[in-house]
Amino acid sequence: MSVASWKRRNHQSRTPAIIVHSRTVFAILLTFLLFIPTTQVLGKREQDSGNVLLLEELTATWCVFCAEIDPQIVELQEVHAQRLITVTIHPPPGDVSDPLFNEAMRLRYQYLGIEATRTPSFWLNGEFYGEGVVDVGELSSQVMTEEARSTSSSRMSMSSLSDGDSVTISIQVLETDEARNGTRVTVMMVENIVELAKGVASNGQTTFNNVLLNSISIDLDDEDSEPELGGIGWTITKNIQSPNGVEIELECNQTMDEDVFFIAIHESENESTTFGVVDTMATVIDADENSDFWIWVVVSTLVLGIAIVIPSKK
Repeated sequence: MSVASWKRRNHQSRTPAIIVHSRTVFAILLTFLLFIPTTQVLGKREQDSGNVLLLEELTATWCVFCAEIDPQIVELQEVHAQRLITVTIHPPPGDVSDPLFNEAMRLRYQYLGIEATRTPSFWLNGEFYGEGVVDVGELSSQVMTEEARSTSSSRMSMSSLSDGDSVTISIQVLETDEARNGTRVTVMMVENIVELAKGVASNGQTTFNNVLLNSISIDLDDEDSEPELGGIGWTITKNIQSPNGVEIELECNQTMDEDVFFIAIHESENESTTFGVVDTMATVIDADENSDFWIWVVVSTLVLGIAIVIPSKK
């Protein structure tokens, strides 16, 4: 047999294997491409069970003691990680106006029954804890005590989905009609870090943590009642109340920064009693960056597939 005949025969014997190999690689590539999401799921996070503790602090940009205690409260939340979430509320205009005060804070101020309370002051799961420069160590012990009692909290879950321009929030409260009687769900929009220019706050602070920006409260015993709005941009797209639970879906199109997160509180309508709290971070991912990522994945995969399928010419 001549060399040319041997090469031709050897090439023919390899051709079926190459075809089968090519089909296998392209099948894998096609399967991979089909599983690439056609719509972007951005900033999604879920939190279940309703056993997070809520610490609300009345603070102020003119309060010298607040400038001392606020950083310690941030550290307290870091120590207790997923078990504790803090929110700061600034007082309405009085002798001195606070530049961070807003409508959501006004409503919360009224709900907690704040009158001549000093700043800073604290409420743990709706119950007044104390005022002034409190002992953070004792407060931490109280948080652990409340955490041990949280087995009686409402069964709740919440998830959020953001595309950068708006956010959709889904909430479930798995409690009976009787347990929901006289209660509501309050959803808070909170910003992790708010920066003020130097000199705006008379107490010298420039960084403020976990600032309440916006809120909505929805009655759980009357699905036709009007919600209480602590800001603009809210739309209720679903409010299904059954004997064994409630399912709520909200949309908020207020412009927000990347460090905004949401808190849902199951609480009494008329007094500051908290039954359950969940929180969920809605970190906005830049849509262009996400698109670029998938483009590079597709291109790299196709190049790799071609390199495998097409035999090298010698």
